[in-house]
Amino acid sequence: MMPALSRTFRTALTTAAATLVIGLAGSGLAHAQGVFTQIHFAPGTSGAVIDGAVIRGESDTYVLEARGGQWLEVWLTSVENNAVVSVTGPDGTVEVYEADAATLPLPLDGMYAVNVSAERGNATYTLRVEIR
Repeated sequence: MMPALSRTFRTALTTAAATLVIGLAGSGLAHAQGVFTQIHFAPGTSGAVIDGAVIRGESDTYVLEARGGQWLEVWLTSVENNAVVSVTGPDGTVEVYEADAATLPLPLDGMYAVNVSAERGNATYTLRVEIR
């Protein structure tokens, strides 16, 4: 049985998807502010590259579905080295907090949230996400 938070994520994702469906199929999302969208990998691939921008005090959230036992790799670069990434699991556990890169085993099946925020000022960034 899926935890309640996972259903909440799914409901929020469905609502957001109705208005913000953006296929990221390995290319990128140009200039994103306050984004909430699901990452879709191109057929035959296990990663995506997302270009975006975020205003200090806001965050861009990308969600992806993964299985427990898989590994998530995230790399974040920003023009002024002022962006950070955090990863939250399906149960609400923060797996990574304000890093620029991480490789971590995923403990649960479900939706993972990858959040990008600016540490100071506005941040233009490139986020690379891979599941293996």
